[in-house]
Amino acid sequence: MNAYKQLRQARMQTAQKPFLARGITVKRCQECLLGQQYCICEWLKPFACELPFDVVLLMHRDEILKPTNTGRLIAESFPRQCMAFEWSRLDPPAQLLEILADSQRQCAVVYPARNDRQAVSFASQAQLLAASKTDEGSRKPTLIFLDGTWRQAARMFNHSEWLGHIPFFALDEVVVGEYAMRKASENSRLATAEAASLVFSALKATTACTHLQHIFTVFNQHYAATRACTQVLPSSSHSYLADYDTNI
Repeated sequence: MNAYKQLRQARMQTAQKPFLARGITVKRCQECLLGQQYCICEWLKPFACELPFDVVLLMHRDEILKPTNTGRLIAESFPRQCMAFEWSRLDPPAQLLEILADSQRQCAVVYPARNDRQAVSFASQAQLLAASKTDEGSRKPTLIFLDGTWRQAARMFNHSEWLGHIPFFALDEVVVGEYAMRKASENSRLATAEAASLVFSALKATTACTHLQHIFTVFNQHYAATRACTQVLPSSSHSYLADYDTNI
């Protein structure tokens, strides 16, 4: 069970009321959370190689149970190197604080630079992380993704004093996101999986980026079909994942 599924299971055990949201009447696969006839479990194949960095999903409480969440696709794609935690302003998980304080890690938060803090440029931060894994006495690059709506992510970022010393990627000049499930008021607002793909590409993890993009594409197509009650047309991403050998 990957880190996201463990977090979701814990969240469901502590929930005091049922999760009621749009699409509540849809009969869903309990693994991929899409409509049963649009299940993508057979295409959720883990990446076969080791990433040159670790990933942390820092999730808003409301995001953990949402079927539209795309951060979970990172956990599905890289289960051995993706950790997941529920965000808390005043009581962050002890394990997360240990990760942030680990002298063997070079952590970086993935978040747009529209705030009062000074961002390291996207290219510069990518170079910093890349260098951290090649220098003598190298530190493991660790990417921290704030996973929530953009308003939630802004609050998470600005109200977490314990993240204040961590550098972050400036993603405010990236291309328009393709994610169709959420409507954002600004074109540069990416889904979490899209942001991850962009950072992976900057860190030269090209094959990992491609793998995540294919999973994201299949998720998008099936989720759109779930909402529209239409048939899913097989795509090149379906073919890639159907043929992918997880034992490479």
